[in-house]
Amino acid sequence: MIERLLISLRALAVDAADERLRADAADAVRLTLDCPQHDLTPAQRARLRSLGDLLDDDAGSAAAVADAARDTCVALGIV
Repeated sequence: MIERLLISLRALAVDAADERLRADAADAVRLTLDCPQHDLTPAQRARLRSLGDLLDDDAGSAAAVADAARDTCVALGIV
């Protein structure tokens, strides 16, 4: 599951305007947050929730989503 999230985040960082990528990333974020097996810090969870909100509400511009995806990668230590 975390692998799917990582792939989605990297794809978003490159092309955050693609609706299919955004939908897939939103799903991957929610699945990751809902899975108790992932040992995420509170800061990592907050970062993922913030990105998920941008994607779910479709409120984020492509630039904002790409920035949030990159910031989430940094928070998860996958730079």
